[in-house]
Amino acid sequence: MFNFQKEVVINDANLLSIDTNHIKIDREGDYKKDCVVDTTVYHTMGVKPFVDRMFMRVGEFDPAIVGKHVQFVFELSTKTDYQGEFATATWKFKKPVIVDIELPEDVSEAVVALINACNTVGSKYWRAYTTVPTNPTALFIEMSDANLKIVNFKIYSFDCAESCVDPHEEVNLIYEWRHNIVTVGAVSYIKGHPGFGTYEYILHNLRLPSSENLRFASPMAVEMPIAGQLYDQISFTYRVDRRLMGGMSVAGQINKSVVTVTMYVPRDSYDALKTKLTDGGYTIVDMQNRPQDESHVTVLPDAEVTKADLKGEVVSNELPETITAEVEGYEKAKKSKK
Repeated sequence: MFNFQKEVVINDANLLSIDTNHIKIDREGDYKKDCVVDTTVYHTMGVKPFVDRMFMRVGEFDPAIVGKHVQFVFELSTKTDYQGEFATATWKFKKPVIVDIELPEDVSEAVVALINACNTVGSKYWRAYTTVPTNPTALFIEMSDANLKIVNFKIYSFDCAESCVDPHEEVNLIYEWRHNIVTVGAVSYIKGHPGFGTYEYILHNLRLPSSENLRFASPMAVEMPIAGQLYDQISFTYRVDRRLMGGMSVAGQINKSVVTVTMYVPRDSYDALKTKLTDGGYTIVDMQNRPQDESHVTVLPDAEVTKADLKGEVVSNELPETITAEVEGYEKAKKSKK
């Protein structure tokens, strides 16, 4: 059996025609309805990215951190399979970022000092700020990329007895937070999610143009994603039984050719497309089984697509046949197939 993947961006609805006999994509192919597996089309809604945020009430740590020599240790990692500029072993096994600072006694001054220190050390990874310019008491850390997350966060204090000198300060762990907990003491964490179907997502994940005969040509404007546009993903599996030349063809041997056709259509065009698909007799399965504000986006597998993979209901807590936008979900899916 041969498996292929075909992807295309459709900005103009006139490039796509659907009726009870076929789905035709201009310059891409004419797909007979009888060969669309289960006459089923899969829809995944586009999602705008939402970055992770950490919120610290600086004056409420117990024991207190103001007026002390402290060290903030952040352990960063990525959320998705796509690593991009984060494709190094350092990110795979957590990247430490250390902020070492001696905080003033006043809480507001300590917040300002932390903002300056965090932005100096980690400006590539986050933006530190406060929402109250006058007498601030809280520190906000907003990640610079929706694929970044803080996995662990620890605060160490450097304590010294009256008889010791600086080189002999004792290091004590006074606070610890982990990613799977929303709030611990003075720290709260808001989990975001990567984008799906955005302009940036399509540029990172699609090879354009996608037509085989135009693969190394300059893409046409009609098949390039539009900056700022949010796209929904429409996919279906197309299977054709083909006779082989020679070999066991005399005994009726047939080869199965499977193509996963993936289209990205603007959000405001989906309703009209859905009506055409329904009128054409196609079943639409909505793969977005979670609200947009949650961290998982379910998408069709890019590889190993078979009829069995696409059957059955998608269960919220068990996704053995799907790949999610979270690394955790991907690892779970891989293990369940072994």
